[in-house]
Amino acid sequence: MIGWRQGEWVSLPDSAEVSALVPGPSLFETFALRAGRIACLADHLDRLALGCPRLGLDPARLMLGADANVARWTAPL
Repeated sequence: MIGWRQGEWVSLPDSAEVSALVPGPSLFETFALRAGRIACLADHLDRLALGCPRLGLDPARLMLGADANVARWTAPL
């Protein structure tokens, strides 16, 4: 499994244990891949940015990585 952490894609274990998680506010979105592309990427990023103020986070400080590389990302299957 992979995930986005501190501005880069990283490998994650197939299962996460609660003790491995850092306490604090967090946001996440689940992306659907269609033909190797993230479906509705802009909508997902908008929702993430809109959720930030509810948790006291500044959306301007997010490193979402919404560049062309993310839009072309494909699943490692």
